[in-house]
Amino acid sequence: MTGCRLSAAPDGERVFVIIEIQNRHIKEKIWAWLSYVGCLMGTRKCPVMLVVVCPDKSVAAHYDQPIQIEHSCVVLRPTVVGPDKLPVLSEPEDIAASPELATLGAIAHPTLDTAVAVATRLVALRDDRGAHYYSYLKTHLPESIGPVLEEIVVTTVPLVSDSFTRIFEARGEARGEARMLHTMLEARGLRLDDDQRRVVDTCEDPEQLLRWGARAATADTVAEVFSEEAGS
Repeated sequence: MTGCRLSAAPDGERVFVIIEIQNRHIKEKIWAWLSYVGCLMGTRKCPVMLVVVCPDKSVAAHYDQPIQIEHSCVVLRPTVVGPDKLPVLSEPEDIAASPELATLGAIAHPTLDTAVAVATRLVALRDDRGAHYYSYLKTHLPESIGPVLEEIVVTTVPLVSDSFTRIFEARGEARGEARMLHTMLEARGLRLDDDQRRVVDTCEDPEQLLRWGARAATADTVAEVFSEEAGS
């Protein structure tokens, strides 16, 4: 899952913050990160921070170090948020105020009590975030907790079923990659027509969106971004 935000440094300078949630180590991911960071820095002329949130300790260890491509002068140093930095939120008001953080904390520190507290509050939210974060939570919990949680939630909260679990997870990841692709294209001055924008916004394949995002970093035209030949 990927997101991008424009923030302000203490001195008032603009800073782009790219936020990634990584549940497993993907060696090829570095190329997409280099594209995101390099493109934003080159076009916006401002600092860019890459924040990688890893609920798994071993995954955090992989990324929590300077990353340098062999025979390259570029060194990428992401800010890694591992499980030790993810708090456990159990109070309903805290979960509602930050459902993203509550979900990641429950995954990083999996217990049935915490999962139930977070899940029952998530599905009570009045927008699609609740279903999405609940799906993400359930599919990333240990096998000893996930099925029990599902039974409790389905029993206590009507309209929640397992049928949308993987669908919402894939959609959430795709939405993050789509937002990053839009940011990349805008930064490079490449404008999508209505049909192209519809293709991006309705794509539910995160890997396809990731490939388009990598091409957008160097493409001169929008056509090059969506050309299959461009990736061969």
